[in-house]
Amino acid sequence: MVEPLNSWNRQLITKLFIPIEAQQILQIPITDRSQQDNLTWDGTLDGNYSVKSGYHAIMEWGNTNDVNNAQTSSSCEEIWKFLWKLNVPPKHAHLMWRTLNNAIPVKGNIFKRGVRCDPLCPRCLCNVETTHHAFLECDWAKQVWFGSPLTINLDTN
Repeated sequence: MVEPLNSWNRQLITKLFIPIEAQQILQIPITDRSQQDNLTWDGTLDGNYSVKSGYHAIMEWGNTNDVNNAQTSSSCEEIWKFLWKLNVPPKHAHLMWRTLNNAIPVKGNIFKRGVRCDPLCPRCLCNVETTHHAFLECDWAKQVWFGSPLTINLDTN
C-alpha cells in the first residue's frame, strides 16, 4: 500500500517506536506542502522587511527593555545599598551578595560552565545543587537553619 505524500509512514513508525509512542506520533498532523512557505515581516503592513522598519523595531525593543531595566535597576540599587549598610561582618555581606547574584560555586553552576561533574547535591543526592537548593531546599540546609540560634523552620508541609 502506497502512503499519500502528506502522511506518516505508518509501517516505519510502528517498527521504530513502542505502540503508545507510535500512536502519539501518528496523531501529529503533517503540514500541507503543496503551498510554498513565505517569509513575512511583522514590522510593516505589506510584510516586506525594510531597514527603516528594522530600525524602528530595534528602537521599540530598546525602549521596553529600558523601562523594565530602569525599574529593576533602581530597586536593585536600593537593595544593594541596604545590604552594604547592614551591621554584619563584610564576609557575611559578601556571601549574601554572591548568593543573590547566583555566584556561589555550587555543583549546578559549575556544571553549567562546562566542568564535567555530577551536578547532584552531595548531601541529599536528590536534586541538582543550585544556590537556592543548597541554602533553602535541601533537607540538610533546613536542619542547619532549624538547629541554628535563629531556629528557622523552612518546612512548608
